[in-house]
Amino acid sequence: MNYQHKTKAELIKELQKLQRECDSLKKSYTQDIAECGCIEKPLMESENQYRLLFENSGEAMLLTKPDGSIYSANPEACRIFGRSAKEICEIGRTGIIDFNDVRLEPALNERKKTGKFRGELNLLRKDGTKFPAEVTSTIFIDTSGNERISMIIRDISERKQMEEILREGEEQYKSIVQIMPDGVAIHTDGKVVFANEAAGKIMKAKTIDQMIGISPIEYVHPDYREIVPQRIKKSLSEQIPAESLEETFIALDGKPVQVIVTSIPFLYMGKPSMLTVFTDITERKQAEEEIRKSAKLMEDLHMHLNVIREEEHAMTSREIHDQIGQSLTALKIDLNWMHKYINTDPEAVAKIQGMIELVTNTIKAVQRISSELRPGILDDLGLDAAIEWYCDEFEKRTAVKCNLKLDDSTVGDSQKNLVFFRVLQEALTNVIRHANASSVTIKLHHTQKGTTLTIHDNGIGIPEEKIKSYKSLGLIGIRERVRLFNGKVDISSKKGEGTKLTIFIPS
Repeated sequence: MNYQHKTKAELIKELQKLQRECDSLKKSYTQDIAECGCIEKPLMESENQYRLLFENSGEAMLLTKPDGSIYSANPEACRIFGRSAKEICEIGRTGIIDFNDVRLEPALNERKKTGKFRGELNLLRKDGTKFPAEVTSTIFIDTSGNERISMIIRDISERKQMEEILREGEEQYKSIVQIMPDGVAIHTDGKVVFANEAAGKIMKAKTIDQMIGISPIEYVHPDYREIVPQRIKKSLSEQIPAESLEETFIALDGKPVQVIVTSIPFLYMGKPSMLTVFTDITERKQAEEEIRKSAKLMEDLHMHLNVIREEEHAMTSREIHDQIGQSLTALKIDLNWMHKYINTDPEAVAKIQGMIELVTNTIKAVQRISSELRPGILDDLGLDAAIEWYCDEFEKRTAVKCNLKLDDSTVGDSQKNLVFFRVLQEALTNVIRHANASSVTIKLHHTQKGTTLTIHDNGIGIPEEKIKSYKSLGLIGIRERVRLFNGKVDISSKKGEGTKLTIFIPS
């Protein structure tokens, strides 16, 4: 029979049972032992089982008399005390028990009163060192009717060392947790059992005790009270960290606190628990909201300024075209009239011809400037026609070939048309200034989702850092114009393959 893995209670029951069997057998068959040798067999078997249990138990066992003398010690007792059975019996209890242990006297009183005792005591090894042990001591009566005492001893030195390590680790853990800027709380069986100082500060608690013993759900804003228990239940059942989530807590002063919460399942004091770490992001969210409002205000202001600028361009264009253009045209007519009647003085004729040519070129320049400020063709004939006209003028001025692939349909929104046209102007200006290109391909494609404009030159390309640079004001202007209409801008460039600019504005 294997007694190595039996508990103390089971060992005690086995010993008492065997002892009773021995007593019963001895009393029943004492008179017949001499007459019948077969009667000795059950008694011998019982005693053998008792001895087998005693000698092979994984627990240290001692049998003592009321006076403290020891008359039997098993091998495990010899091992933990570092003495032979003979030495243990010779020194008695005084040599193995620390009589300075304050727990000894209450233990003896309990055993005297109830007949048994179970608890922890300090014992002594042969070298004089103390070690903690779990002791179960029981009073029993032997076969001769004498009072005897059994002691089952378990060395718990390693367990105590581990408990001390765990205690020190817990103290260190608590010290670290207390200085953390984030709130930390532990809840077990649906109740908060620990919270650090930061948690108390975030939750506006006067003392940490205000938070202890309360269900963590009570701190959660009603909007999240269905989500949070499900997350906790899933995390505990699957033993995985709960996904970090932005939540709103209700502080003890009744005010909402916005937090980022992370919960991790772990064992606390031997029980399945949740470690919750939460960061107060109330101020950050307020700052983000202020930034969002400021960004929206800047967008509105930028759009307003664009509208004003375009209106000013349109007005200036009309003024130049109508006033200056008409005046120059009238001047040209007068100069042509003078040229007909002044033909006697060759020098005067040459002068008038030069003036007529200068006025003609000025009229063309005025027309070009007026059209670039606000091309009337954009409003009259649409985006496709405006792109064709502008690219034709661009080719004449720069000798850069423009390859056009334009859809027949047009964008109905005049403001979006203006954005596409201004992007085209800025892009072609950059081609002349930086690309050193000989040709540029321009595509305009319309779908139900929106309109895409692609401008691809065959120049030297543009470095990646310049594309992202805050100093590239032209590209920044393009992005800002497109962003106002929830559009997207993509700029790609490879050395020797030119630069490709694509913008998309949804319908």
